[in-house]
Amino acid sequence: MNHPHTPETAGEPAGDNQNRCTACGSPLDTAIYCFSCQTIQKDLAADHFQLFGLPQDYDIDRSRLDAIYERLSLVLHPDFFATADPGVKKVANHLSAQLNDGYRVLSSGHARAAYLVALWAGGRDLDTKLLPEGFLQEMFLLQEDVDELEDADREELDRLRGIVDTGLKETRSQQAALFASAGGPPEASRLQAIQTKLNQENYLIRLWDRLKGIDQ
Repeated sequence: MNHPHTPETAGEPAGDNQNRCTACGSPLDTAIYCFSCQTIQKDLAADHFQLFGLPQDYDIDRSRLDAIYERLSLVLHPDFFATADPGVKKVANHLSAQLNDGYRVLSSGHARAAYLVALWAGGRDLDTKLLPEGFLQEMFLLQEDVDELEDADREELDRLRGIVDTGLKETRSQQAALFASAGGPPEASRLQAIQTKLNQENYLIRLWDRLKGIDQ
């Protein structure tokens, strides 16, 4: 069985600003693998976006994400490396794990937002507890309603779920608008505004999960 190759050195990005294969020079659809000559680009360090050939943006091409994931899952499958050299097998296993982690993060809107904020922050500290004014008080009242909820009170359970679901949709819409207006790594105050929306979403997700548990 033929195994994907691993080049000895990394190539420079192509003059058109698109990465090219370190072995054959073909444009790359993904930073880690050349589908043209089946060569693993082991020296190209990639974040999750680069791994799938996507721009660093919240609004991604989901069809491209799915397609690249499917293609890379096939070529990096452990069965293809059962008899490969230990060095090649090690690289392939690492990239396979990176692929699965990257897909898990980018396929989730919430995880993708948190990952993108972390990339844009570049080590800068953001307040991961800051919430919009008045939000926490609203949540305390909702928590009290949940605490008093009887298991058999289906109507009240549905009402509370509706409130939280609406809150999640509104928060995610506002978050997406902030990302869209940023157009790239924003200045500190705008980045904190996005983080604050993430904090708000985290709180609502926890409350939503609690309400789901009541019905189980």
